[in-house]
Amino acid sequence: DLPRKIGALSFNSQLSGDIETLVFDSNISALQFAIGGKGQVKSPLNNPAINSLNFSIKHPNFNDAVKSLKPDFAGLNVVQGGIDLSGQLNWQDKSIEVGDMSGKLGQTSVAGSISVNAGSKPVVKGNLDLGTIVFPATANSGGSSVAGSGGSTSTSSGGRWSKQPIS
Repeated sequence: DLPRKIGALSFNSQLSGDIETLVFDSNISALQFAIGGKGQVKSPLNNPAINSLNFSIKHPNFNDAVKSLKPDFAGLNVVQGGIDLSGQLNWQDKSIEVGDMSGKLGQTSVAGSISVNAGSKPVVKGNLDLGTIVFPATANSGGSSVAGSGGSTSTSSGGRWSKQPIS
């Protein structure tokens, strides 16, 4: 169940193939999300396996995106800005791999890959490169002020934070 009504929704899709291999190219827009996916599903009716799904996820505001799916989410002041991620997904049985991932979460660039095998002994592996993490300039509850691209600035109450960017 979604916590609220979806409202206006746009869905475009092209499907081809047969009952054994379904090829798709789909885009959906709702709740300010723009989600795209292009790939194929083998055995869609029995044991679906998604091979080489190229995906993209965009939303203008990270905190609003999470709140639209989980209303009690308090928000993260350190994430200012939207979501713009793309990558390639492979999903088979209990194994999920996300590779060639790139984009931004807020003002922080994200690139790399991650895999999860949920078999009898779950394993998570990944290699994620995060760019400069930009913290708000002050610890106000609204989270409206953002540090410049050079990193965070110290607060007027003592400057316990470094002015150097995290690399």
